Amino acid sequence: MGKTAKTARSGAKGVPPLVTTEPVVAYLTRLSPWYPWIVAALALLTYFNTLHHQLMWDDVAAIKGNPLVARFDVRGIFSTAYWYPNPKLADLYRPVTVLSFAINHAIGGFEPFGYHATNILLHGLNCLLVFFLMCRITTQRHPAFAVALIFALHPVHTEAVAWVSGRGELLACFFMLLAWRLSFSHDSPRLPRRQAAAAAVAYLLALLSKESAMVFLPVLWCFRAGKARAAASLEDASPFPWRRVFRPVDFAFLGSIGVLLALRIAMLGTAGPKTADTVPFVENPLAFLPAATRILTAVKLLGLYFWKMVWPFHLSSDYSFNEIPVARGADPIFWISLALLILCLVLAIRSRFSSRILAGILACCAGLAMVIQLLFPTGTLFAERLAYFPLLGYAVAVVAALDHPRVRLLLTGRGVILLATLLSAFLARSFSRNWDWKDSDTVFLAMARNAPRSAKAQTLAGTVLVDRNPAAARPYFEKSLAIYPHYPQAMLGLAQAEINSGNFLRAEQILTEALQQAPDPNEAVRWKEEFEVPAMQALATAYRGGRKFDRSLSLSERILEGTPGDTFAMTERAMALDGLKRNSEAIAAYRRVIAAGADSAEIRNRLGGVYFRDQDIQAALQQFLLAREMLPSYALTYFNLADLYRQLGDKQREREAYIEFLRYWNGNPRVAATIRGRLEALQ
Repeated sequence: MGKTAKTARSGAKGVPPLVTTEPVVAYLTRLSPWYPWIVAALALLTYFNTLHHQLMWDDVAAIKGNPLVARFDVRGIFSTAYWYPNPKLADLYRPVTVLSFAINHAIGGFEPFGYHATNILLHGLNCLLVFFLMCRITTQRHPAFAVALIFALHPVHTEAVAWVSGRGELLACFFMLLAWRLSFSHDSPRLPRRQAAAAAVAYLLALLSKESAMVFLPVLWCFRAGKARAAASLEDASPFPWRRVFRPVDFAFLGSIGVLLALRIAMLGTAGPKTADTVPFVENPLAFLPAATRILTAVKLLGLYFWKMVWPFHLSSDYSFNEIPVARGADPIFWISLALLILCLVLAIRSRFSSRILAGILACCAGLAMVIQLLFPTGTLFAERLAYFPLLGYAVAVVAALDHPRVRLLLTGRGVILLATLLSAFLARSFSRNWDWKDSDTVFLAMARNAPRSAKAQTLAGTVLVDRNPAAARPYFEKSLAIYPHYPQAMLGLAQAEINSGNFLRAEQILTEALQQAPDPNEAVRWKEEFEVPAMQALATAYRGGRKFDRSLSLSERILEGTPGDTFAMTERAMALDGLKRNSEAIAAYRRVIAAGADSAEIRNRLGGVYFRDQDIQAALQQFLLAREMLPSYALTYFNLADLYRQLGDKQREREAYIEFLRYWNGNPRVAATIRGRLEALQ
């Protein structure tokens, strides 16, 4: 019986899985030497359209905002947190990922092409490693080829590959797969010491790329259990081969984890995970809720990750509050996820882990253990990039299911067609999804469409539009506040939209009410640090826009009492003095702003305007010319120059200045019409 079952599972000799027709068998056999090249080519082709995408969102802080990257300071990189120099985000330790950014910068500076090319290359290498690993595990090239293609083309991977900040997932996966490959032995579970040491070093590099690599051992054990029992029948009563699952090399891998924890303690002063002090409520509300609620939601998140793998056609770059509500007792997704999880565990135990389908599913679950909040809350509630390595288990389960004797009998030779159709759909979806990661504006607007219940997504979309189209931005901020009424960034964004629309009284009302209300208890500390001062700054702007210069001046000076180096408050103070016609004080205030490093074409124009009002024509001209030198496309500079030349009676230069103004002006058409009228009068 055991022999018969074994033959049924593996198929007739010489017939590859999923195939029962001789022409297809012959074609795939001839094609098999090209499998690695096909996998690599398709992996690279899928993300070819990301090569000219920009550095955006977290990329700016992690790469451009980290001075160690530009300096290629290896020692500094290995002794500081991932988000250095931000002291509030000092709990992530990923020096290998940061070092890869430094290498990119050393080769091509901050040019995005090299960063994206590196991500694509890493994905291609990972797909090749998956193929060769699966060849060792399944001992057949055809299922290994299918697994590698699913891994290469699956749309869930787009966030990790198309976004440079997904680099940590790619590097961690690469080094885990490398460590896995090095852990294989030919004739016994025991490895030569040098090979075991090399595997441990590779795994340490994975851990130093991203902390979630700690799931490697549980994933490895699931695959080993499936391989150890794959040849046994369900009735086989032989003891479970524990020695094939838990091997001596695992102690070397545990040593790598110990080294990581020691480094975290030495460099960051802690080995622990994120806490509510460093996680904003809107990013992950589970950090603020009881452990029981978090565990219930973990089961729900596990089901959602699997659903994204099964049906990856509705994807989003954000799942923060309240796109995925926390699980409650009556949550149907929780109960469905729990039932399926229990079913898989029961079937795995009953089959004594002999099913590769269940081995793949359990390996996927193990790979997701750290990111579903089961053990502790993390910095992100849910993200598609976090499924990069765990998707390997899902791919194995899909191919094993298609290769099951009953499924093959049902498909009667159409398995290859079904798989090819699935892969084609994956390729098309991944290629189209890549465009959502073109730049920050694109990803934020796509985020709002794909995550309509996320307060953060709506707010980020509003920030894209708030300057160029405040009327279009307003509904995004209002929707965000309807989801999370205490969201500081949404309040500030809505006030800014009103300021940019000229509704200064409405902005004043929004900010005054926000400053008077009690903050959400979950955000009390962050509210004071991240909202109060920006809200006061915006309120000073609203006062000034409403010509309440005395209030703007008073509030700006109040801000400066608490933070003397606040250049925004310095600028508002200077503009308020300017509005009050206190010329000498305004000139001194603008000079202070320039000395503090906040120089700009606008500041020079305003300073020149004060000099012009004070009848110091030469000083005004000097400031306007400096403004033109700093930003030649700033239309207001040419308007001011034309005004000054008219005062001097220089009609030729006045005319030239008006022509340049019209060249760069893209604002109110009525203003442009007025200037054209002045030009006609000059002629």
